[in-house]
Amino acid sequence: MDHRRIASLDSLRGLAALLVVFTHCAGVYAAPSWWVTHLPMSVLFWSGHGFVLVFFALSGYVLFTPFAKAMPRIDLYLVKRTARIYPPFAASILLSAALYFAVAPMNVTGLSDWFNLGSWSRTPTPLVIAGHLAMTDVRDLHSLNNVMWSLVHEMRISVAYPLIALCVRSNWRATTSGLFVVSVLSAFLNQHHPFAIAGFDPAATGSYLFLFAAGAALNLNSAAIRRWAASADRRIIVLLFAASLATIASPVDEAAITIIFGSFAALTIVGLCAAGTGDRVLLQAVPLWLGRVSYSLYLIHLIVLLTLVHLFAGRIPMLVILGSVVAISLLAAEAMYRLVELPSIELGRKLTDLLTPSGRSGKPGGRIPGDGFSDPHAPALTGQRVPR
Repeated sequence: MDHRRIASLDSLRGLAALLVVFTHCAGVYAAPSWWVTHLPMSVLFWSGHGFVLVFFALSGYVLFTPFAKAMPRIDLYLVKRTARIYPPFAASILLSAALYFAVAPMNVTGLSDWFNLGSWSRTPTPLVIAGHLAMTDVRDLHSLNNVMWSLVHEMRISVAYPLIALCVRSNWRATTSGLFVVSVLSAFLNQHHPFAIAGFDPAATGSYLFLFAAGAALNLNSAAIRRWAASADRRIIVLLFAASLATIASPVDEAAITIIFGSFAALTIVGLCAAGTGDRVLLQAVPLWLGRVSYSLYLIHLIVLLTLVHLFAGRIPMLVILGSVVAISLLAAEAMYRLVELPSIELGRKLTDLLTPSGRSGKPGGRIPGDGFSDPHAPALTGQRVPR
């Protein structure tokens, strides 16, 4: 994958992460405010889960890069992947617990159940913190940073991804078709017949397997997609983008339907961006920066939102608070990127160096293929129209 493709997909992830921030800001209100219902494209403020599907499709696409020509060492892949995702996640949980005690939150009258009951709803005792760090499907153990639900699935599917990549290389049509059926059935079971064993809900994770496999298939067929995009009518590409965004933003309460249409919409967006059709926007300075800090922004913004709203609700107009949430989240994301993400990436390099006979796992300072994250929200595919 060339550097422009990596950069444009990072930018897409950054823009999706920013839209998740807007979704959570809108979700503070018990009823939609005027700026949510009347601004152009305001429906996107309620589409956080749809943009998580974009994150998953991006991960499937980017993770496939080192698998495209040969199978890399699985132990090196898993070490890098774990170091990329887990330390920043753990840091966000510990930061949220510390701010909980500093703020001493109570329910805020007039705000949504999602805000009052979905986050900071349990005192972060050592046992509760340990439960969060274990990355289970237990909803109460997501309350310190409920965007973690997507990272739970990201980590699990990352472990299985080498097998998915091998199957895609062998027969991408059969693999994506089979996992499409698995994901639709899993989404249906997760919504209508949920079950979990020791905090693990296999149907919840199974709902997203198709996105990772299909993202890998897009990567495998990227040359053909670029050729098609180069010769396609621009109006068709614009129509595909618009239809995909409209699909992601559509209010559908049936989880299986969301997986069917939302997944294909997310994959269309990723495929078109990977083909270079959005480069005029995605390769600008601001989207590139957003892409660089996107994982940190995803992890930190809800903590900033909880802190500022609990501290200042009723004292400062809510729109001012939410505007401050966006600004401070962006600043905090840059700080977290430098202080936590970069050391985490370097840790992954050092650990893989130790496992590599030559002592070198890659070029110093180079990008790690497949360093995407995923993406935003509260419990996945519950059938509720609430911010996720």
